[in-house]
Amino acid sequence: MSEVTTGGRNRRTRAALPQFTREQIRRAIYIDFEGTKVDLPSFLGWYCEGEWGFFITEEGMHTAASYPHAKGSGTASTLTDACRAVMHRAVRERRPVMAWSTHELTTILALDSWSTVERDWWTKCLINALPIGKQWARRNRVKVPVVEGQWANRPNKWSLSGFRMATAYPKIHALHEPGHTAQRLRHVRQQLDKRGGDFSRLTRVAKGKWTKVLTHNYHDCAGLAHVMNVVYTL
Repeated sequence: MSEVTTGGRNRRTRAALPQFTREQIRRAIYIDFEGTKVDLPSFLGWYCEGEWGFFITEEGMHTAASYPHAKGSGTASTLTDACRAVMHRAVRERRPVMAWSTHELTTILALDSWSTVERDWWTKCLINALPIGKQWARRNRVKVPVVEGQWANRPNKWSLSGFRMATAYPKIHALHEPGHTAQRLRHVRQQLDKRGGDFSRLTRVAKGKWTKVLTHNYHDCAGLAHVMNVVYTL
């Protein structure tokens, strides 16, 4: 915020949020990668106007694409092709694309298969919603609950989970909150390695872990859409 002097007194002016209309926010594509900390993402989840789906980008998990989930369906894909599908839809339908933090953009730009035009598009058009949420919370004095960090042993003051709670997103089960995804994906990966990559041969426990990972991603994507719709309504 900037300071303005008026009549001998200092007052702070509140910077405006980035300029998106409510309609643009409603129509945006919200994306989220899932994976372990040291590997490329196992899949890319997306949410748009009430619809959720995912691209399975880890080759060894491709057979899981046919496994049903109550919230949406999956497609086997390469990581580059999955990102291109999102990009092409955004351009074709004139939709913004949003993610929570810089992780998605960093991951996408690290791929070596982009043309200069594509790389520039991602740099310009993938919106980091986190600073928008922080700015909104500060200017409206919204208290965002602090939650345990996913990658570090310290509380996270600006987590998406906290913003979901602060904006009255429907309460989700603790099993679908952050902190479990990596170990679940490793378990599924190990089981697939043992069973020749055939998802149908996985144990009930492994299939259950996969379902929980997908459900977690659904809430990350749908929750982000919910948060941004609240931000641009209040």
